[in-house]
Amino acid sequence: MNNATLSVIEWNSSHYLRCLTLRNEQLRRDEGLEDLLIAPEEEARCIHLAAIIDKEIVATMHLEPIDESEIRICQMVVARFARGRGIGADLIAFGEQIAAEMGFRVITLNGKIEAWGFYERLGFTACGDQRAWMSTTVKPYRKRIGCSCRSAHRGTRVLESRLERDDLRRDNLCVAHKHARHRRAARPAGVCG
Repeated sequence: MNNATLSVIEWNSSHYLRCLTLRNEQLRRDEGLEDLLIAPEEEARCIHLAAIIDKEIVATMHLEPIDESEIRICQMVVARFARGRGIGADLIAFGEQIAAEMGFRVITLNGKIEAWGFYERLGFTACGDQRAWMSTTVKPYRKRIGCSCRSAHRGTRVLESRLERDDLRRDNLCVAHKHARHRRAARPAGVCG
């Protein structure tokens, strides 16, 4: 259990720049890369997420749209002092929820060898061969998120029957993804393009 607040943050905002600092300290420097001092333009079209505890950014990642159905997790990092508390898993689940609400059906990532078990526990499946990258080994992962209209309808019927069996009112049922395949939801703040 953790007390992190999960948030969508705007590209090039003060929160975003604090995320860059965390990435520099715990991703880029570990790989011998130079610090990012300004917001990369190519990240302006991404969805930036952060976990915040006591006004401090303790985890960050961004979601990069690949095409109409696929989005990729990039630059996932949890501060060393905050690891092992479920913050990374919560941030990924938050990202999956946002991506599904926007109509994406597949979420992908390139996982470092030390995180393979973590991603597999979260339901990601390896979808390619491992390869050397910088000073580590990475492997591509993917996970289906959201659902098609047909499966949403089938899921609605099952849930409706459970609700009726439990004497709950049918109008309490909410299916967010029923028509996600046919429309794109409004993008959250911080997403351009």
